[in-house]
Amino acid sequence: MDAMTAVRNIMFDPRVLPGGGATEMALAQALRTKSKTIEGAQQWPFRAVADALEVIPKTLIENCGASTIRTVRR
Repeated sequence: MDAMTAVRNIMFDPRVLPGGGATEMALAQALRTKSKTIEGAQQWPFRAVADALEVIPKTLIENCGASTIRTVRR
C-alpha cells in the first residue's frame, strides 16, 4: 500500500487503532478480567483466547531484538 492509498483510506474511514500489539494486549487484558468473573470451566476459553492474543505483541518484541520478559508484564 502506498502513502496516497493510506491517506485516502483514512480520509474516507477515519478510524485508527494503535499499533505494535497494543490492541491485542488490551483485548487480552479485557478477556482475562472477564474470565475472573466466570465460574468453572467456562472461564477457560476466555483465558485461552487471551493467551493467544498475547503471542502477537511478544513476537513483535522478539523480532525487534528486545527482551520479552522485561517489556511485557502482566
